[in-house]
Amino acid sequence: MALIHPTAVVDAAAELDSSVRVGPYAVIGPHVRIGAGSEIGPHCVVEGRTTIGQHNRFFQFSSIGAVPQDMSYGGEPTELVIGDHNTVREFCTLNLGTLKEEGVTRIGSHNWIMAYVHVAHDVRIGDRTVLANGATLAGHVHVGDWATVGGLTGVHQFVHIGAHAMIGFQGHVAQDVPPFMTVDGNPLQARAVNMTGLKRRGFSDERTAVIRRMHKLLYRSSLPLAEAMEAIAALKGSEPSADGDIAVMLDFLAGAKRDSRLPLMLVDGRSHEVLAACDVTLIASGTATLEAALYKRPMVIVYRLGWLNWQLMRRMAYQPWFGLPNILLKDFVVPEFIQDAAEPEAIAQAGLAWLDDAPRQERLQRQFTDLHLSLRQDTAARSSDALATLLQNA
Repeated sequence: MALIHPTAVVDAAAELDSSVRVGPYAVIGPHVRIGAGSEIGPHCVVEGRTTIGQHNRFFQFSSIGAVPQDMSYGGEPTELVIGDHNTVREFCTLNLGTLKEEGVTRIGSHNWIMAYVHVAHDVRIGDRTVLANGATLAGHVHVGDWATVGGLTGVHQFVHIGAHAMIGFQGHVAQDVPPFMTVDGNPLQARAVNMTGLKRRGFSDERTAVIRRMHKLLYRSSLPLAEAMEAIAALKGSEPSADGDIAVMLDFLAGAKRDSRLPLMLVDGRSHEVLAACDVTLIASGTATLEAALYKRPMVIVYRLGWLNWQLMRRMAYQPWFGLPNILLKDFVVPEFIQDAAEPEAIAQAGLAWLDDAPRQERLQRQFTDLHLSLRQDTAARSSDALATLLQNA
């Protein structure tokens, strides 16, 4: 018979192996099944259709199998299934699934789930993962085997995290993270291959060399995803011990839901090249807006001030514009968003509107051409004339 503390409340219909231990004031519901050697700590609540395997340890004050935090949930008989040899520390919340997928939240085996971790509905966690303190997995997130999610990291719904990936402290994970990669930051960036983790798991130098080549193809080659996948597939056979790793990467990329390889390039110190190449610019108010106008590029001007400066500007404003192109042309020829009006949705819509309106772009180019001509001056000649006048009067 299971060792149950006298203050614990265990429903008679619950199925507990005789070696299960239940701590003080724990509550276990009627649809719960717990395998051999598992321990439920003090004040834990295990409810719903929850199946827990063997030799798991749940520390105090965790909520296991509560209904999902999903407003569409209507009491359906969904499940939480947990494997073997997992450690779940204090104040964790592991929720049931929903019918939006197969109705099951799944956690594999040998996982280390630290304090205050939240595992939402329909999440799938593999084996031997580490979820550090305060990590939050939103609904439908998938975490591959051996992955590590750093403390206080938030993972957006539907994101997939590949096997052996490492997410740094306080990561903001809104795109899929391919296997073997180390990522961190907000916005998230791929830093390198998770060499430390791979070495700890016995990966040979030959295998890690191939994985590093995959990293370069994904993040350093500027190849579109489809072409990068073809180049990765071409690596098969170059090092037979790494063929399994290549297959893991290709399978992940083929099923990626939220591509972490956004087509972005950071350029430092080459603003004129960027302005000449772009279709539309999102730009802060200032002299850069005039540069963009001289390149005759559509733009959306955004500006935010400190509260005091904003109040002073509102009181002292003598004209309705704050962007230099609009001031010089005395008209709202390009959209402006200042302070509370600078909302992402409004900015995005204004930028997309430029791309979809060729006649408007042509009209703007004519206006900027006229502005350019009005501003163009023979600076060298005027400067020399002014200097000559000064010398003559000296």
